[in-house]
Amino acid sequence: MRAIIATLVVLLCTAAPVFSEIIVHTKDGREIQVPVEVNNISRLEFLANGTSTTSKLGPVGSWSNNNASTWTITATREGGYFAKETGLGNATGPAYFTERGTFRIDYTWSGGKGFYEVRFAPDYLSAKGFADGPSNTVNWVRIKP
Repeated sequence: MRAIIATLVVLLCTAAPVFSEIIVHTKDGREIQVPVEVNNISRLEFLANGTSTTSKLGPVGSWSNNNASTWTITATREGGYFAKETGLGNATGPAYFTERGTFRIDYTWSGGKGFYEVRFAPDYLSAKGFADGPSNTVNWVRIKP
């Protein structure tokens, strides 16, 4: 299947846990469906002739947040993520991919709680989104993997 050029379609459902299908369309007209649980997807990678066509990076690493703070994302044993901010409010909290494919941090800090929601670029070198509502936009740039 390495030589197959594929198109990936993730179809979202509303049941919990949320299951989707990865549908691969082959050059010869076949369709291969693979069920996956959306909450467990951290990265999708294509192989063409044995060579990856996407970045092997994911959300784990350090991110500059509008040059005002740094978020460090680590993987948890449970398959999720934990986020820790250095600067601004020094917030911490769990992080996860939403059903829409965005990455969300539900944080707390000494002054309260809030959230960040970003969409990573395909190469996982940057992300754009918002904090605590669409009017507060954020731009993240990867500092290190």
